[in-house]
Amino acid sequence: MGYPKRGQGLALMTNGERGESLYMEILRSVAQVYGWPGHDAKLKTLAPAAPAAWTAYAGRYVLTDYPVVSLTIAPQADTLTVTLEQPGGTTSAAMYPEAANRFFRRDVDTEIAFEPPAADGLAPALTIYQDGLILPARRA
Repeated sequence: MGYPKRGQGLALMTNGERGESLYMEILRSVAQVYGWPGHDAKLKTLAPAAPAAWTAYAGRYVLTDYPVVSLTIAPQADTLTVTLEQPGGTTSAAMYPEAANRFFRRDVDTEIAFEPPAADGLAPALTIYQDGLILPARRA
């Protein structure tokens, strides 16, 4: 990444499964020091943990536009564990509450919002917001 008019740039390579997370953290830090636009860290406020209410979100969801990709949601004491299954492999991450039905990751720009529970007490769908994309998913 470079800013030629400023005479500044960043060349960064990582090697590992979580390289993108490390890359984004370093990029945000360098951007803050040098005043680069568009790389500000988003400040979030943690909502109180409510794991009993989160049972409505537990289960497997399939992305509407990418049915080979699914997420499994598992409530924990103070986070949700989200396991992403896709043809390239499986990864898990903790997501933290921002509101009663909205969660975020700390390491990348990703949020999940759940629809209100249906008559059966389960959330029928969720929406993923990641890097400007909006990805709806339905309960499987």
